[in-house]
Amino acid sequence: MIYVTPAAAFDGYAQLLNQIGRAELPLAVRGTLNKAAFETRRQLSEVEMPKTFTLRNTFENKKSLHYQRCDNTFDIDAMQSSAGQKAEVDFETGLRKMEDLREQEVGDTLKARPGSKMMRQPTVASRIGKAFNRPVAGKNRPSKGVKWLKMRDIEQKAGLLDNPRGQPLSDDGRIKRAHAMMAKFKTNEIYELPLLGNRSVIGVFRIQAGKIVLLHKLETGSKKLKKRETVKPAMEAIVPQIGAYFEEQIDARIRKAAMRALRG
Repeated sequence: MIYVTPAAAFDGYAQLLNQIGRAELPLAVRGTLNKAAFETRRQLSEVEMPKTFTLRNTFENKKSLHYQRCDNTFDIDAMQSSAGQKAEVDFETGLRKMEDLREQEVGDTLKARPGSKMMRQPTVASRIGKAFNRPVAGKNRPSKGVKWLKMRDIEQKAGLLDNPRGQPLSDDGRIKRAHAMMAKFKTNEIYELPLLGNRSVIGVFRIQAGKIVLLHKLETGSKKLKKRETVKPAMEAIVPQIGAYFEEQIDARIRKAAMRALRG
């Protein structure tokens, strides 16, 4: 029979409390932070993103959204975890800056892409299956080294740099003639022309089945985006749960420490 004196029992209890304070409490805090970050990332990916946006691909969720664990520290004051969107993602083709979600989150001012003077707005006709929730088809995107035909290119291709009758054409007449020439060429080339009735906007077209199809609109200037928050509401949905996460973590850590003490 083993007898445990009150002094020995107190010493064992004191050691257990010391172990809880020295290691188990920091581990419980660390586990709480990591679970909160993971759940925030999951809430962002599975709830807020599909609710707020029409998702045309999966890489935004799989590649750009992330959570960062807190590891290898017992200093509670230094602990932190995070969830959100990466500033850059390393794709097979190289690093790509991920600015689109930040622009939506804060309601930023949208400007033309680097190297371009005009903003490009794809139409439904440019998308795969002509469906709004699908990405722009590869054949309808700008390709490196391939230039879209402009007015002078079309006229030169047709041998009509000037009105063949010697009479000047109105702007609308010149635009209509260029469209007619592209239809006559029977090619699949993409070309740019001002929109009839709004020449400040450039249309990007292709002739398909004998019809003029508008693929993109090109406009100068900038556009103020409406704020469409996803990270903030994801975080706000998880914050009320942190107390419960900590209770789970500290209960599990104390149980483990007690079992070790009993075995020892």
